[in-house]
Parts: sequence; structure tokens; C-alpha cells
Amino acid sequence: MSIEIPRQGGKIAHAEFRIGDAVFMLRDEHPEYRFRSPRTIGGTPVNFLVFVPDVEALTERATAAGAQVIRPVEMQFHGDLQAELEDPFGHSWFLTTRVADMNAHELQETASAVNL
Repeated sequence: MSIEIPRQGGKIAHAEFRIGDAVFMLRDEHPEYRFRSPRTIGGTPVNFLVFVPDVEALTERATAAGAQVIRPVEMQFHGDLQAELEDPFGHSWFLTTRVADMNAHELQETASAVNL
């Protein structure tokens, strides 16, 4: 399901979409209400991380819709297949598919092997 509510000037007052069970609500910049975009503030202090069934397929769909790949789909030390994308508005998204569940000891071992 997607919902989009336009506002004057061709901007979006409210956009809502779903990835799996997660619902996201976004809007265009509206400085009068202190809603600023990552582009205006020189980057984003927030990263969205969303677990999805097929990170490769969703990464392809997102890039076809205008997202830029920051880090390609790769296996991570924590057992997840993951990509980092930036949407056309400058928001940072980590799309992730869990491949292997790890306990605390396994995570410490794999993290130290990659020198975090």
C-alpha cells in the first residue's frame, strides 16, 4: 500500500509506504514547520535499517526507482547480507537479509577479524 498527499508547489505533504511489516511516512521539506531534508542540512544523522526477505531484489527495485547505491549488497561480519542506499531525497537506507544468526561470542570473533 502506498499513500501520497500532495501540497501546493508540487511537493508532498505526506507519503506512506510499506516494506514488509514496516510502515514509513515521509514528506518533502517544509521549513516553516522545521521539516528539513538531508540535502539541506548537508547529510543525514539517521540511517534506516530494514530487514527484508530478498535484499538483492529490493536493491534492484530501489535503484530502478532512483536510489543510489552507497555500498553494494555484500555479506557482513554479523551474518547479514546488506546494502546501503541513498534515496533521491538524501535519506540513508540499509536493506538487510539475515543469513546467519550468531551468538555474542561469534559476533565478537567475526568483528575482531575485520578490525572494527
